[in-house]
Amino acid sequence: MDSSTSNEDGNKIEAENMIVLVKCDKENPELSDIYINKNNVNKDKPYVTHIGDFIQFSVSHKFKFYVKEFIENGPAKKKQRIDESVFNEEIKRQKAFAEEQELKRKELEEQLVNRQKEQEDLKARLDEIMKTKQEAEGKSEEQNELIKQLEDKIKAGNEVETQLQQNYTQLLSTVEAQKQQFEQLLNAERAKWQQTLDMTKQEKEAMEKKMLGDMAAWRLRQNAEWTTVVDELVKKEKDIQQKLVYCISMWMKKKRECPICRAEITTISRSLALDNFIEQTVNELSTHHKERRRELVNQHKAACRAMGIGVIKHKKRVVHKR
Repeated sequence: MDSSTSNEDGNKIEAENMIVLVKCDKENPELSDIYINKNNVNKDKPYVTHIGDFIQFSVSHKFKFYVKEFIENGPAKKKQRIDESVFNEEIKRQKAFAEEQELKRKELEEQLVNRQKEQEDLKARLDEIMKTKQEAEGKSEEQNELIKQLEDKIKAGNEVETQLQQNYTQLLSTVEAQKQQFEQLLNAERAKWQQTLDMTKQEKEAMEKKMLGDMAAWRLRQNAEWTTVVDELVKKEKDIQQKLVYCISMWMKKKRECPICRAEITTISRSLALDNFIEQTVNELSTHHKERRRELVNQHKAACRAMGIGVIKHKKRVVHKR
């Protein structure tokens, strides 16, 4: 067909403005699909064909056609009038298709804008991340430097700690040696003081023994030096005829006066305090002196009986007449 054709009124129609409609008078179940260049297309939507395209209305090849341009030189034929309703319906379909395509275009444009916005956001985020990474790398370098300084300080601290530990160990050894030396000196001093204390204790015991011996000897000497009058005092009331009574009786035969102060004697009485003193003193005498005293007492008793001096059974005291 030519690039242009004429209608019934003789007006020419350009090829790009032509619409070709394929219409079947009867339903054919075999014409279910439409293939253009082996591509299945929607039969309810228009499709632009070109010279050389293959159109197939079924899977079977008997409904396969070929688009070709040719020029008819014969007389003009009367063309069948196109039904106006079908034409209007097709126009509506094409408008709907155009609107749908426009809507898709807008949707795609909106998606493209959104995608571009997302890309810009991602780029901004990437820039921020890169900036943060660079800052982090800078901070990481600072942190690495700080870590290195801290490691150096820790290393120096460990060396100082090791030196201090060595000094501490050496000091402990010195202190332990001094402690042992001090304990040895202390034990030596303690032994020395214990020896001195033992010697002092022995000397004390020896001195006490010596003092006891001296006191015993002194008592013996005192007992030996006591006068016969004191030795002959009676220590009990029934033994009144003692040497003291004997001596006083013998004295009173010559003079009835006190041998000390020379005062006149009126009565004679005993002193219990003096008797008790004599009794305690006699108990301290040795066996020899006690035996000697007993002999003297017996002699004095015999002399008193011979002289007619009776035994005094009641306490009497010597009263001096002034």
